[in-house]
Amino acid sequence: MNDSLMSGMSRHSKPSRFRPLAYVVPPLVAILFQIYVQRFVPYLSYLELPLLVTVYLSLMRRQPVVGAILGCIIGLVQDSLGMHLLGVYGIVKTLVGYFSASISQRFDVENTSLRFVLSFFFFLFHQALLWVLG
Repeated sequence: MNDSLMSGMSRHSKPSRFRPLAYVVPPLVAILFQIYVQRFVPYLSYLELPLLVTVYLSLMRRQPVVGAILGCIIGLVQDSLGMHLLGVYGIVKTLVGYFSASISQRFDVENTSLRFVLSFFFFLFHQALLWVLG
């Protein structure tokens, strides 16, 4: 594999630091978008913004425990505000957050194309887990 993609934590990459507000506002806006916009524009129902926020924050933070906690909180808030069974999105997004943060320790996630590929992979992983739990 290309050496520029596999950086490891020891070379030049370090976890991104975000302001505490960045962990609250984007997930909340994404969840509200997911719940309310699809009622008015049904074509946007396939857009899974809370998943993208979970993957992005977990990839950039590079700590599996933080990614799991972030995914759990976003998933449970999405469950409680939506019309789903409580805990389904919580379980799925916890696993997505944990695995995306674990993968980010191995690869250089500053590469935009790699982040796009990982986001697509985690979308498929998310949908497969929802199907299994359903």
